[in-house]
Amino acid sequence: TIAVAQKDYNTAISYYRHILVNEPDVERVRLELARAFFLKGDYDNAERQFRFARAGDVPDEVKANIDRFLSAISHLREWTFNFSFALAPDTNENAATGISLINIYGLPFTLDPNARRKSGLGAAADVGGEWSPLLGDNLKARIGLDAYRLDYGGSQFDDMTISSYAGPQLLFANWDISALITGFQRWYGNRPYLNGGGGRLAADIGITSDWLVGASIGVQSLFYRTIPAQNGPLFSLQTQASYVLSPSRLVQFQTGFNRQDAAVQAYSYSAWWLGAGYSQ
Repeated sequence: TIAVAQKDYNTAISYYRHILVNEPDVERVRLELARAFFLKGDYDNAERQFRFARAGDVPDEVKANIDRFLSAISHLREWTFNFSFALAPDTNENAATGISLINIYGLPFTLDPNARRKSGLGAAADVGGEWSPLLGDNLKARIGLDAYRLDYGGSQFDDMTISSYAGPQLLFANWDISALITGFQRWYGNRPYLNGGGGRLAADIGITSDWLVGASIGVQSLFYRTIPAQNGPLFSLQTQASYVLSPSRLVQFQTGFNRQDAAVQAYSYSAWWLGAGYSQ
């Protein structure tokens, strides 16, 4: 507390975290940690800790005060960054068949080894950021850039995508909505492979301070460099939800659906995915 009063926020944060290692459910300490992050200007960590603290057994007036901090964070936060790195083992890195013989007009042929399934160990990295300056009382601009690369040590199956978006965001008491222009360029085997552009409508809703739900819907026109027959619109829908179980536990759920209509129907497809996570 003395360190916060002296604006030595890094020292205060270190002490508060030290306490929480042994007492992770102490709401008061977590509240003070969140406030120290807020005063430092680290709004991502401040929001995370405020939501954890609110999930504890705190009085209603404290919850109301936390909600005021969360509202202030949504207005004040200008920069957001993300980075991830992972090893990526793949039993079929070239998305090919595992069979060795094929029939063409009733005649058997041996498939070239280079056209058959290959396994490998790759490295995946993703880095991105967003600048969202406040333009008015309840209006922000969003400008984002993201780069993803999957590298298998050679160039034949390397995959890289650079994407961007920009648009306005309206802020309300417990939710926000964004209308974004989107675009991307993808390289496969270190050669231009696919690009596209379109738009996305996204919203984040705080049902309560414990329940956060987000949803987005978008459409993009895709242009393949080598196979124009695959060109066409891509429609996407995505939702995610997170629930703070306690001051030290969090669960998350995600699901999405994509549909592409290609110029040649054989290239059209639908895909869906889902995921869940738990952190302690």
